[in-house]
Amino acid sequence: MRIALVGLGDIARKAYLPLLACDERVTPLLCTRDGATLATLARRYRVSETYSSYGALLAAHPDAVMIHAATLAHAPLAEAALQAGIPVFVDKPLCDSAAEVERLAELAMQRDLPLFVGFNRRYLPALAELRRQPLTELIWQKHRHALPGGARSFFFDDFIHVLDGLCHYGGRPEGEARLLARAAAQPGALAGVSVSWRTRHGWCQGSMNRSAGVTEERIDGYAENLSLHVEQCSRGWLTRGKAVQAIGGGEWTPMLEQRGFVAMLEHWLALLNAGRCDSALLDSYVASHALAESLLGQLQPKR
Repeated sequence: MRIALVGLGDIARKAYLPLLACDERVTPLLCTRDGATLATLARRYRVSETYSSYGALLAAHPDAVMIHAATLAHAPLAEAALQAGIPVFVDKPLCDSAAEVERLAELAMQRDLPLFVGFNRRYLPALAELRRQPLTELIWQKHRHALPGGARSFFFDDFIHVLDGLCHYGGRPEGEARLLARAAAQPGALAGVSVSWRTRHGWCQGSMNRSAGVTEERIDGYAENLSLHVEQCSRGWLTRGKAVQAIGGGEWTPMLEQRGFVAMLEHWLALLNAGRCDSALLDSYVASHALAESLLGQLQPKR
């Protein structure tokens, strides 16, 4: 499969390009307006087909495009590819607007094309046990050091990982989700948020502190006779009947595998082979982005 990577920033260079370049099923194509970056990466990964124009890339009709550009560019780039009949993978978020997400999902369904969002935390090996039985509690914390930001970017570019993870493993809200927010010293910026909601089987709680002393992520899940704790998305312990078992990759397990990228790309390639839109998957993406939009709306002043 000829799969094009569009926008060759940090995450594309660290995760996606190294994995795709060594996959014998894939022939990578590269597309960026940065000529120096294009030349360097093409040489490093022995990529022969490169483009500095997105229009020229689409005209060459790759089997799929993977969009790693800035969030504001996601919607127009994804729409252009779908309109050209090309399946699309987009780094999270799909867009920073729930309305735009719904529009792209509808277009993918109309064209019956795969549309995939890079929520790697859905594929964490350390959380495999959480998929096997209903959870009574799920607590997800993702904190950053000295990084307060604007509300929309806060929710869609960063906190959406927490929201999507809670929905995926714990369940979507049954009723309204509750929000607490803490403003930063800078005007118009957020320093922290906390959300909670009831699910069919229990409850979910998520938080993000962007004025923390360290960047970290902690996940705690509970079910009947099950307790699980994971740190940095990769290692932790599982307890059943008071017996504690270490979980996570061994010393030789690559970090990209531990952080779900390998399994996520397998799912993406399987969708490409199927060549069809997955409506249930799209619905889950729409739900996570709609939740982010709904919580963002709770921050708006009442009129």
